[in-house]
Amino acid sequence: MKKFKTVSSNVKSYILAGGFYYAGYSAVNTFLSLLIASKVSGGRLDIVGYAVAYYMLVRALFEIPMSRWTESFSFAKKRNLIGVGYIVYGFFICLLGYSTEIWHIFFLQTFIGLVDATLYPVKWTIFAKIVDRGNEELEWGLEDVASTFLPAIFTALAGIISVRLGLTYAFWLFAMLLVISGGLFLHIKPKPTTHQLREE
Repeated sequence: MKKFKTVSSNVKSYILAGGFYYAGYSAVNTFLSLLIASKVSGGRLDIVGYAVAYYMLVRALFEIPMSRWTESFSFAKKRNLIGVGYIVYGFFICLLGYSTEIWHIFFLQTFIGLVDATLYPVKWTIFAKIVDRGNEELEWGLEDVASTFLPAIFTALAGIISVRLGLTYAFWLFAMLLVISGGLFLHIKPKPTTHQLREE
């Protein structure tokens, strides 16, 4: 129990933000397959595979170039990029729920892939800088627990919402979770430097 008290507020914010990010991200492709099959004109099951593969290819092709672009950013700039980026991500996920044509899906998957390619390496850089020395196993473990526990809860909730209100509202839920994640990231503060600690 003492170990839990040593987790810094920065790490707690990151863990919660990561949990809400994965809650908004993990089940999207499952519900996207239902959307394509039931609401998209000309939607077929093979289109699901193509759409998901297209997103993965966009992300894979741009992740290294985008990481080269962001590597010179300051801590605060990276944090702000992630915070705002996840809010924008939520907007694209919400629009995905309104797709009625196949081209809508691929158009939005382009932007979603680009956002993920830009933000994914940066978020791990942030965590590596704020994780508490001597507490790494616990904090990495907590990050993984939040990233599986919260998605489990919200995926089940999305299923209930889909049945009672419709698939579009499930995408609204995913979007809101990503917005929450972005807001939590903006609460992470840079660790003070050795020079700043001496001045204090």
